[in-house]
Amino acid sequence: MQKNVRLSKCDPTLSGREYRPEQPIYAQELRILVNLYAQKLERKGVASPLNDVLELMAWFLETPREALQAQIAQKTPIKEVFAAEGAAGYAGGVSQMDFLIDERAKRVPLQHITGEAHFYGLELKVGKGVFVPRPETETLVEKSVAFLRKSRVGVSEPAALHILDLCAGSGAIALALGAHIENANILAVEKSAQTFPFLKQNLQAHRNSFARGTQVKALLADATRFGGEPGVKYRLITCNPPYVPLAQKSSLPPEVRKDPASALFGDDASSAHGFALPAQIIAQAVPLLEPGGMMIVEHTEEQSSLARAAFERASAESREENRVEFSAITHLDDLTGRPRFTMGFTAATHAK
Repeated sequence: MQKNVRLSKCDPTLSGREYRPEQPIYAQELRILVNLYAQKLERKGVASPLNDVLELMAWFLETPREALQAQIAQKTPIKEVFAAEGAAGYAGGVSQMDFLIDERAKRVPLQHITGEAHFYGLELKVGKGVFVPRPETETLVEKSVAFLRKSRVGVSEPAALHILDLCAGSGAIALALGAHIENANILAVEKSAQTFPFLKQNLQAHRNSFARGTQVKALLADATRFGGEPGVKYRLITCNPPYVPLAQKSSLPPEVRKDPASALFGDDASSAHGFALPAQIIAQAVPLLEPGGMMIVEHTEEQSSLARAAFERASAESREENRVEFSAITHLDDLTGRPRFTMGFTAATHAK
């Protein structure tokens, strides 16, 4: 089977080529076509050309990537691989594949072409208007899952956990936690009306994959103003906020600039370091933690000191109001050893 890419947009003349079933290219190995596509993407500056060709082709042909790579190794002819059912035939299939490669060569994000992003074992719907989740954020999820499970060690009948995910975007973090943590109430907060439908769609699509006793809800709200749910304190607050400095906008890869600006840039009128909005979110969220809770925030490696200062400031302000303070503030490295996350652990709350 092949994806039903719109034929009106896949006219081979758009690529300056016209394929006919009798042309000799179809007798050649699939490897030839894959290499031609990869070379084109490399010339256009795509960072991982071969990977993107294989991902796009596997998606289009609706076949596992491993099976596609096996066909390459087995020297399978192009004609056999693109022998689709229907009137388009293999010539039409290759012309459609041409169009997909042309789109990627224009630096349209791979995930915008397929409409899918993979994150922590989940397949999420994404597209224009929603931030595409990045693999490095899986480190935040791994740490959060480990923390929550440790917090329940020795508890025979644990009470339901309350978890808050701020700047939820596609729902990647909230849904990943929902799939791995039992008996939890997870609230995913997103302020963008353009992004919120993606969050709702992904929540609906994965509603049957949540761990036993777990619920995930979505709320359209601004994380810098969100005051929590009435009477609820959270064991865990996660946040992948906008933190890119505006000054870096012109140097970002074209694919990154396709993400919503509201999900990328963390400056306000008084800052140029990208951490003004994250600091506001931290200040607002810290008082919402319960004793023995944790807040974890993603940022750039250059912002680790700013993140620590924001956590310390929020803790001091909360302590003055006899609410909550941090017993520890630590950094967490990503898989390349860079300090990309900051965590604050609450010590205790005090009655007013």
